[in-house]
Amino acid sequence: MVALADAFARSGHAVTLVLLCRGGVGVPRPEEHVRVVELGASSVVAAAAPFTRWLVEARPDAVLATLVAPSFLAVAASRLVSRAHRPRVVVREANTLTAALAFRPRAFRAASRLAVRLAYPRADAIIAVSEGAAVDLARVLGAAGQRIVTIPNPAILPGAAGRERGPVAHRWLGEPPGARDAAVVVAAGRLVRKKGFDVLLEATARARRRRELRVVILGEGPERGALESRVAALGLGDVVALPGFVDDPLAWFARADLFVLSSFTEGMPNAMLQAMAAGCPVVATDCPSGPREVLEDGRWGVLVPPGDAVALADAIVAELGSPRPRSDSRVRAEAFRIDPIAAQYADLLFGGDPR
Repeated sequence: MVALADAFARSGHAVTLVLLCRGGVGVPRPEEHVRVVELGASSVVAAAAPFTRWLVEARPDAVLATLVAPSFLAVAASRLVSRAHRPRVVVREANTLTAALAFRPRAFRAASRLAVRLAYPRADAIIAVSEGAAVDLARVLGAAGQRIVTIPNPAILPGAAGRERGPVAHRWLGEPPGARDAAVVVAAGRLVRKKGFDVLLEATARARRRRELRVVILGEGPERGALESRVAALGLGDVVALPGFVDDPLAWFARADLFVLSSFTEGMPNAMLQAMAAGCPVVATDCPSGPREVLEDGRWGVLVPPGDAVALADAIVAELGSPRPRSDSRVRAEAFRIDPIAAQYADLLFGGDPR
């Protein structure tokens, strides 16, 4: 969303990034020409009143909201604005909704589905981030699902090449790929169950019986304790690192021998796209949705079944033993540059041209 805000501003639009809730670590900051409004609410529900006030006072021409609760809020709040100043509202679903909700409590699933069915059909446009996510969302929405437009997430952002050459504060990545005594596998994402990092640890334990390797998992989240316990139980303390959140993972991806996506579900795998843009070969689960579309049925990387530690270990060993050219990943990532993707969003938001 920050990347899109920056791209809109570079195209001449006046852009405000509204942060509804108090964020955790790693909220990226946009470029200087994007205004930031922080409502500082404790939840999306608590943000309803201040966001509605902001909407009435600011009178934006268009609003782009992402994920279920903020999208519901954007649609509902827009109905409280006078018709003459009502903004165009575009909602963006970043998950393969049914698969992602399977990891949440039953009451949360029911409330989310209801919110989607109430709000999304009343938006001016609906965006899904992959074809798989769009098909799933269409099933949830029924007839209203015919209006879904698929726009992928961007992989290549301005200044990416310089950021790839940035410093990496980890001794395992001091040498370039291929020049180390042990290959380094990198994964990244929130430490939550749906990312499948426990499966990656099981695969690591199996793979290291056949070759030397080390694994770095970037990110933070509620599963840290469980993952650290599993690292200890598997005897992986000397080959697995969980350094936490890093501001910019591009340099880590550029120095890694392999990126692994172990998720049970994705909408469009941002970290994998960024790793490919940095030239890193990829092994990914064939989860719903996104990896198969990005890798074009395995043309640009290896696909394995979700939750299968044996298959994942085999793929890691095979890919490290006979790595594909790093240029392959970069070539595929070219299809996900920010500017044409932002232009598709702009067409839905305000016809493409600044007002």
